Amino acid sequence: MDKKFSLAKKIIAYSTVNSWKRVPHVTFLYEPDITELYTLYLSEKEKLLRSCKISLSFNTFVLKFIVEGIKAAPVLNTTLKYSDFFMEGSIRQTGKINLGIPWLLETGEALPVVVRDAGNKSFEELAVTIEGIKLKLKNTNIEELLFRILIKDTLRKLSCMDFTWLKRLVSILLGKNRLHRAGKEERQKYYSIPETDRLNPEDIMTPAIIVSNIGSVAGKINGALTLLEIIPPHIVAFGIGSVQERPCVVKDENNGNIIAARKILPLCIAFDHRAIGFNDIVPFLEKLDRLCSGADEMGK
Repeated sequence: MDKKFSLAKKIIAYSTVNSWKRVPHVTFLYEPDITELYTLYLSEKEKLLRSCKISLSFNTFVLKFIVEGIKAAPVLNTTLKYSDFFMEGSIRQTGKINLGIPWLLETGEALPVVVRDAGNKSFEELAVTIEGIKLKLKNTNIEELLFRILIKDTLRKLSCMDFTWLKRLVSILLGKNRLHRAGKEERQKYYSIPETDRLNPEDIMTPAIIVSNIGSVAGKINGALTLLEIIPPHIVAFGIGSVQERPCVVKDENNGNIIAARKILPLCIAFDHRAIGFNDIVPFLEKLDRLCSGADEMGK
């Protein structure tokens, strides 16, 4: 028996196909030694738990790690406007670093939720934001949220004379596999929940740099992302693997080479080759190297 796509799956499928059709992806697999950085994480986790009763997850810590790298390479936090017809393009610097975090739902599907202004958030503020998203998700009717997103985005596209979404909207509202919304009373009850206590379209639609973390769902499986889609208009995306113990050559106290077990974090960086080249991500990589070695301090 065929299983039809849910609304969430339809929207994600559309975004993914659109990304691969439009964006010439280049990826680089970066594998830093985070042994010392992981010790810092455990220290920060203990501090927050003791002072604020807030749990700092390693996933949240890695978001801060990536943000520090983006700050060192501001061109990564830009959006691209490009015309295939005229072969002309331009990039625009965005003021805030917004991160889109694919969130695993109870259905097994992923919903990208935006962490706004992550660049100006401390460890504590990031942890509070992530906990807030968890609470909002519990109060959110995902189908109703996605319906509102679909309507808003379709109207926006139509205002730009882009009619590609109109066919999809008609299919979802009137087609054979059309969306069946909740009843009037159920919707009224849902919308009586304060907007601050549930997710809103802006929490999903705000342009953001995607940061996918397979380590959060497959922490015991060794592996790494090597391809992932960039969601326009942003020009980069990041894919985090699970932390792996590997034998590595390191220096001993006498500056000699020894083999030791070290913690390695696979990090895939995808970028839009129309907008930037590999040289543009080098400052990002160099910053992360310095953070891992302790040469630079992580912003608190």
